Amino acid sequence: MNQEIEKLIDLALADGEITDKERSVILKKSEKLGEDPDEVEMILDGRLHESKKLKTKEKVGNIKVCPSCGESVKSFQINCSSCGHEFNIDSNIIKIIQEKFNEIEISVNKKEVPLVDRIDVEGFYQRQINKYQSRFIDNLEIPKSKGEILNLFSLSITQSNKTSTNNDNDLRNAWKLKSQQLKNIIEIQLKNDSDAKQLIDFFNKSQKVYFSKKLKYTLMWVTGSIFFIFFITLMVINENREKRDLIDKLEKIENQILDLVKEGKYDRALILTDQIIWTHKGKELRKQYSDKKKSLEDKINNLKKGN
Repeated sequence: MNQEIEKLIDLALADGEITDKERSVILKKSEKLGEDPDEVEMILDGRLHESKKLKTKEKVGNIKVCPSCGESVKSFQINCSSCGHEFNIDSNIIKIIQEKFNEIEISVNKKEVPLVDRIDVEGFYQRQINKYQSRFIDNLEIPKSKGEILNLFSLSITQSNKTSTNNDNDLRNAWKLKSQQLKNIIEIQLKNDSDAKQLIDFFNKSQKVYFSKKLKYTLMWVTGSIFFIFFITLMVINENREKRDLIDKLEKIENQILDLVKEGKYDRALILTDQIIWTHKGKELRKQYSDKKKSLEDKINNLKKGN
């Protein structure tokens, strides 16, 4: 078949489809060049069929089935979106990360624990492992191929959304920064790729969930702090009120004692002095009222002797 017609067919099939206009142009050109239009149309239909077949095969190859729940998922996904099952992915970049992480763990576990950290040996090792792993992720170069970029992006999203502890905050933040870096690259280099768009959507949803949880925990912390402050304030107010009430009570008793002394009723006054006791908190006030009680008793006894 004429090379010019072959070229026209290749151009028409570039997007996987042939429009009526493209078909008409090819057939007219073939007729003009002395080719049999029916034969050219048969070849055209055959090439179109092969193109669609390849596209379908590629599409099916990008899908895998979760062995845990049977859900169909994209080949680059690290976890099943339905049940959370973790897949073993044949990916060079993920193998490199896994091998490096294992190497870091082995290396750190051979280190001698400093004396200051021997109270929490396990915590020391985990902090060291996370520190070196986070540095590795920070310096990890972005892969060149689309598949590896998407595999790394999927892994970074999953790892950055894991529940963190005090020991692995650095590692989680490293994954978070890497996922944001990959997102920026994908939006430029793979902006028209359907697989990339799905991962970007997944990333955006995970960010919304993360910030929603963060807001929830922040509100819980703020609410808890307000209630705690309110509770402490009530305790202080209640304690001051009890203190004030006791002071008023003891002042009344002291006035009653002085009135009885003026009336010469010393025995009754002495009985009342037994009630001058500081029963609230505060050593200084307890001593102060104890001294006051003794002073009143001595004064009353001296007056009693004088009479």
